[in-house]
Amino acid sequence: LGALYGAFLHGLPSPLPDVPMQYADFADWQRDSLREELLQNELAYWRRQLGGQLPAPSLPTDRPRAGGAAARGRRCAAASCPGPGSDETRS
Repeated sequence: LGALYGAFLHGLPSPLPDVPMQYADFADWQRDSLREELLQNELAYWRRQLGGQLPAPSLPTDRPRAGGAAARGRRCAAASCPGPGSDETRS
């Protein structure tokens, strides 16, 4: 980590060797290495796991969550929109 930081600090290239394989290369290799039937089974499994309605996240909040979407938004040109934290953006 120190070597990377030092190189970055002085505008030098990374001292680490180039990565021989990128993720896209691995994904292509994996797809080519799987038999068609096995690939279809794997794809079907993940489509079942990831498909459908996603649950609402249950994150702690500082106030109760609204029951539905409130159409309180507005459109404005970028030059005329209030900035973050301005009195116009607070409700």
